Amino acid sequence: MVCPKCGREYEGTKCPNCDGLDIIVNQDDYLKRRREYEEKQAVLKSASSDNEEKNKSNEALKPDEILDKIVKAGGQARKKIVDKKAEKTQKEKKKKKKTVIIGIVISIIVVLAGAVGTYMLINHKEAILYTIYDNIIYRISETDMQQVCNYDEVLFESDNNSFHIQSIPQQFRDRTIKESMASSNGKYYCAFVYNHSSNNYSIILWNNENSNILAENNKEKKLLYIDNDGYVIYQETEVINEEGSVGTTQLYISKVESDHNITTTMLSETVKDIYVYSDKKAVIFNDLDGKLYTYVYGKNPKKQLIAQDVTTVYGAVKDCIHLFSYKAQQVNTLKDCNGFIYTCNDSVYYYQFDFNDGNSIYLGKNNDANLTYIIDKNDVIMANKNTLMCAKIVDKAIDTHTEIKVIDTYTEIAKLGTLDNIIYDSNSKSVIFVNDNSSLMYYCKGKVTNISDEVTDGTLNWIANIKGAFTYVCNQAQMYCKNVKTSPVRLAEEENIAQNSEVFYQKGKLYFINIEGKLYVCSGNGNNCNMIGDANRIILGK
Repeated sequence: MVCPKCGREYEGTKCPNCDGLDIIVNQDDYLKRRREYEEKQAVLKSASSDNEEKNKSNEALKPDEILDKIVKAGGQARKKIVDKKAEKTQKEKKKKKKTVIIGIVISIIVVLAGAVGTYMLINHKEAILYTIYDNIIYRISETDMQQVCNYDEVLFESDNNSFHIQSIPQQFRDRTIKESMASSNGKYYCAFVYNHSSNNYSIILWNNENSNILAENNKEKKLLYIDNDGYVIYQETEVINEEGSVGTTQLYISKVESDHNITTTMLSETVKDIYVYSDKKAVIFNDLDGKLYTYVYGKNPKKQLIAQDVTTVYGAVKDCIHLFSYKAQQVNTLKDCNGFIYTCNDSVYYYQFDFNDGNSIYLGKNNDANLTYIIDKNDVIMANKNTLMCAKIVDKAIDTHTEIKVIDTYTEIAKLGTLDNIIYDSNSKSVIFVNDNSSLMYYCKGKVTNISDEVTDGTLNWIANIKGAFTYVCNQAQMYCKNVKTSPVRLAEEENIAQNSEVFYQKGKLYFINIEGKLYVCSGNGNNCNMIGDANRIILGK
């Protein structure tokens, strides 16, 4: 046999000269294909004597091309053998064989589809851990930190974690960048800049094709959010004097249209509290006159008055659509985040966008400025004056034709620590909290269960990228729980290696920064703790 890779003749199933293609056949098939091959070679030699140009063309073939021809010829020969054998089999056996083959093919397709689907899901869900140190962004691995870029070379999204490597357009580089932001799809970028020569503040929007100035005047700006369609939500505040006294704050939304014209809408002339829910394309705000509005932007913008005499608005916190607090961030990018609470004349109300009647639910009297509420369907948990309480939302009949939703009587669950340190796991319906005896507890289905004692109040926090897992400090050690049902794990045996650090999970490993600014990694059970390098903070990118 002639090796298709090096051209040397050999006997057997594999070329001893170049470790070429390993041909595995049974003896009968091999002898038959060899006879067919020799007959074809005789035909080819006869044809080559009549046609020298064709022979030269065959000689010019590369080894890979010769291999392709041999493979094709072998495939055709094998097909003939299979066809002859198939003709000798009985009809029922033939049908059975076809059924088996079809089943195998379908199984392979299903397996491949499942494998591809899983791969795509992992890629979609898989986040990347970065750290920032000394103005440089590094990508974190289990053993080291790999430099990615300078901190000044990137624009962060509104979550202040995911980022894009991007620079401000050339014509604006003489201005001082105060703030910058990128849309989550990386299509649009905006920056709040200051021009020293004109003493003006500007907001610039750009993409790979164009750049535009959305606003330019002597008012201070603050970027709130940039949408994937190029909507920019921002506020302007008038600076009255050099001492920093400020006047009223206006709220705006701008959009660069396809014809490059800029459309700007003032949502409020005297805005007070502001929240943006990106999934709903909604802006929630109240003004100094006590009027509460929602503004849904996009193709059919709509501004709606919700209530009057409103003193404060509380949005959902960034990691839970059910938890509303004075600690909530202004922008929430969670999917299905659609509710908020507000106070009016010392009364608390809950508003949800998809309520058919558009009415708010009265949650009771509360004059505490530091409100925390958990609302999940008809269950309400309230932290009021260091007391955790629960109640149900029920239907109340006003007359024979009308019913409204109201709250029933609150029942005390436990006394809280001074910091009202509470998180909520919507999967297990568990409220996790630190009580007034420094014990970590969780409340679920009417029952309170102890997790750990001697816990430092204010240190309870979610693991950033694994649902249901949380961390806290106990006896000056960082602790980790995969969920409320599992036993706590100490992240390291050494004393004071971590205290109240934000912990991240990645591929079975836990990452955190200790009190000395050192980045550590350990296994999920807290063992094999190693120092990777210096770090200021960990960010969860894409």
